[in-house]
Formats: sequence, C-alpha cells, structure tokens
Amino acid sequence: MDTAKGGYQYDRIHDSLRIKQEQDSFHAMKPIATFYSDKAGLAFDKLVAAVIDTTGLTKTPVAFSDTSIITYNKDRTPVYECQILRNQQFVIKLIKTTTTDNITTSHLYINGREQRQGIEIDTSLSNEDHLFRLTFTPNNCQIITLGSNRYLLLNGFIEKCNGRGCGVRYYIVHNPTLHKTIILEQLRSEVVFGRNTHENTLAFLRMTSRLTYDHQFQCFLFSGEAFYLDYHGNTHPYNNNLHQQYGFTAYSKESEDTLLLTNGNLRSTQ
Repeated sequence: MDTAKGGYQYDRIHDSLRIKQEQDSFHAMKPIATFYSDKAGLAFDKLVAAVIDTTGLTKTPVAFSDTSIITYNKDRTPVYECQILRNQQFVIKLIKTTTTDNITTSHLYINGREQRQGIEIDTSLSNEDHLFRLTFTPNNCQIITLGSNRYLLLNGFIEKCNGRGCGVRYYIVHNPTLHKTIILEQLRSEVVFGRNTHENTLAFLRMTSRLTYDHQFQCFLFSGEAFYLDYHGNTHPYNNNLHQQYGFTAYSKESEDTLLLTNGNLRSTQ
C-alpha cells in the first residue's frame, strides 16, 4: 500500500469530518433574532432599520453634466486628465496629472475649493489612493437633507478596472457648509444612510459583506458597521450608551428573504 497515498486519504477524510462538524455547529447556533421578508418590507431593510434610524432624512436626485478633458504626450500617453461634473449648484473637478517620471498626482475641487486628503477629505474608511483610481459617474447623485444640514452624495468606480476591482463602488459625501468630504469604499454593496438619534446627525451603515457566499458554512454572509458624522464633519463609530458600536453579523441559507442574526449590537430587534 502506498503510505503517502494512504496518509493523504486519511487526512482528507479527517478534514471532511472536521468541516462537516463545523458546519453542523454553525447552523445549530440559535440566532439572536430572525428577520423575514413580508408585505411590511424586506428582511434586509428590517435588519438595517434595527441598526440605524433610516427615517427623518430626505433624498433628492440631482443631475450633472459630465465632461472629460484629456491631454496626451507624443507617445499618446495621458499626461493631464480632468473630469468635470456640473449643474447649477455644484462644479466638481477631478484633475490627474502625470509627470515624465510617470508620477501621477490627483486633486479634487468642489465649487472651486480643493479637497485635500487628510484635511478636507476624511480617508479613515477608505484607501488613501482612491483619488488616483476614482472616476465619477453622474448617475444616482443625490442631495441628502437632515434637518438644516445638506449633503451632496456622489458615486464613483475604479478607473480602467483590470477585473479585480470592478465590484468596488465609491460613495463621496460632501458637506457644502463645512467644505468637508468623506469617501466610502464598498465592494458589491451600497452604503445605507440614516440618522444618529443621539445627535441628530447623518449616520451610515458600511457593509463589510453583503451576499458573500461562505463555502465552508455554505451560506450567504451579511455584516455591517455603523458610523456617523459629527457637527464638524468628522467620522466616528456610532455607539450606544455603553460605547459599543452598532452593527451586525447575519447569514441566510438560500436567499435574502430570511436573515438569521448571529451577532450584533442593535438599537432594536423589533
């Protein structure tokens, strides 16, 4: 008997049994709460509403014209690129320049004011190189109104995607009063906006996974974390009175019609 083959066969059987035991243990856990889709709403929307208050704000679609200006060198390589989104209220310019040493710099201007990384732009929840990869899309832009505060919501994607980042979406939230911006990066999911009920400021749910299939546990995973913007435009984890961040981890066996909550810190499970 080939001992190497026999040893491999034994390990494979052992690993299969271990994986099966882990699957059984995972699905045997009693969920903290279960959310169902029915006439009152979708299971996912009910779960989100248990984390952040999605009422009290309004979203108004806004349209932009989209213009691109590109300058090439003698080798037909872009050395200057400027994308301009424009309407009666806002002018957004994203400028990228490339030197002869192939060094690219990017600058974002909103209504003539530069949004600098780490100063006007909060990059705490996204990669710092987003301006180099970002291209705006004029579609699905909105004005979010919460009380007397207004926020401009823009959308973007990865420029010249090579196939690895095509599912990445960017959400750019700009406060025109404070002239501050935050860029949120999501993979195949949307940012859900709501209200911080403690301070009546803008809150949002950043999804860390959405309909992500887990091959080990053979289910779809859902998880998210809540944050909010304070009166100065700074980002903070959205916590309860015990300083625990609102968020959740849930899964579904087949579809989004039934979500089982395995871990979470919710405002309400109703």
